[in-house]
Amino acid sequence: MGMSDPDEGGGLRGLGLSTGITTLDELHALVSRIVYCCSVEHAAVNNGQYDIFGYIPNAPAAMWKPPPTNTEPSDEAQFCGALPPIPAVISDQMMLVHMLSMPTTTPLGSYPVDFFHSVWQARAAVDTFRGDRDDIINRIARRNAELEKRGDLPYRYLNPMKVGHSISI
Repeated sequence: MGMSDPDEGGGLRGLGLSTGITTLDELHALVSRIVYCCSVEHAAVNNGQYDIFGYIPNAPAAMWKPPPTNTEPSDEAQFCGALPPIPAVISDQMMLVHMLSMPTTTPLGSYPVDFFHSVWQARAAVDTFRGDRDDIINRIARRNAELEKRGDLPYRYLNPMKVGHSISI
């Protein structure tokens, strides 16, 4: 049974492989899913963390007073009084989410010059990927320029140049 069978040491749940990988299409689907999860999905979850969690009232990591015991509306002073103390906890949260939101230095399609030196098929596939990636980058740049002209915020988190090719930090 392989990777999805806990009795054989795999135990990777959710692969959708009851009998293992038996075709090239199944292998392609599995590898695509792994690459997606370790790159695009990770970027979607992490790249905007500072924008969301860096402003503490928007998403405090902890509140420092007990929750209300009744259904009466709270006022702003009660909410602010429950926020973490400055600077200890707040600065820790801000530094953590800032680090987690740092741009990647190795975006999708980045490899050392000689990485696929002797495998022309791999080099050709990477070149094709980079061309498709660059087309996406240009489309996103045009769309974001239009948004900025209208005074709207551009969406930059999934620009392929900001999507790392791994989940390492």
